[in-house]
Amino acid sequence: RIMRELAPLYVDVRHKYTEQDPKQIKKYMDMVVEKVPWITRYEDCWPVKVYTRKWLDKTRWDNKHQRPFKDFAEQKANGTAKSELQVSRASRGRPRSQPQAGDRHRHSQEVPCAPSTSSPRSASSTIVNEYSAPAGKVAVFEPHMGFVRDFLRGLRPSMEDLTPEFVSAGLVNEMCLVALAEMPDWEKDKLLRDDMSLKPFQMRVVRVGLAELQV
Repeated sequence: RIMRELAPLYVDVRHKYTEQDPKQIKKYMDMVVEKVPWITRYEDCWPVKVYTRKWLDKTRWDNKHQRPFKDFAEQKANGTAKSELQVSRASRGRPRSQPQAGDRHRHSQEVPCAPSTSSPRSASSTIVNEYSAPAGKVAVFEPHMGFVRDFLRGLRPSMEDLTPEFVSAGLVNEMCLVALAEMPDWEKDKLLRDDMSLKPFQMRVVRVGLAELQV
């Protein structure tokens, strides 16, 4: 959590990690070490670098894919409002035709039509549903198995061989791993031991890595 709060203050999301200002990265690393001194027991503070790279890649990916969708939604909303305005102006400018005498007499003999069963509420709901539906869905669990593999490879000892078990259990990206890390201990143990059938030693190594994701 500390890195999640500090990263936006020092890291420029417009550039890759290798393109960052070294001075800003050093300030960022120093601040993380100040907040979490025990992180220095890892060589070159590698968990900080791994997390920051993945956070930066994810943020850049989200910004790249959400911006076009937002622009499309705004264009669609503006276009709809413009069309409605044009229709409204056209209807106000069109003169109303006066019924002929024969027409008035014929209409007076016709049986009035039954009222529509659709209420203004249902009609408005239809309009809201039509224009509020997104043009495309962004998968919440978009697979980024590279992060899962890197996470397991970075454990000591490496647990990279467990990648298929993690993916089969639904742990397919950083969001899933962070959510697991923030679960109560008994929930973690239930998933790792009962659902994924990890050995006691494997569980402890993975639990250490999950704890580092919460930093």
